[in-house]
Amino acid sequence: MLAGLHTQPAVLGYTLEQTHNDLPNLGYAAVYPLATIAKILCVQLLLFLLPLG
Repeated sequence: MLAGLHTQPAVLGYTLEQTHNDLPNLGYAAVYPLATIAKILCVQLLLFLLPLG
């Protein structure tokens, strides 16, 4: 799940090698879309709140 929060597929690949099963894929797939949407919304909020010079 931590790899999904950071949207890092390299971390997912490492955990898959270490665990030798597909369970890390479930956590990654559950969190990745939410993390991506949250990052987009945070950028939009920052652009709205910061004064443009």
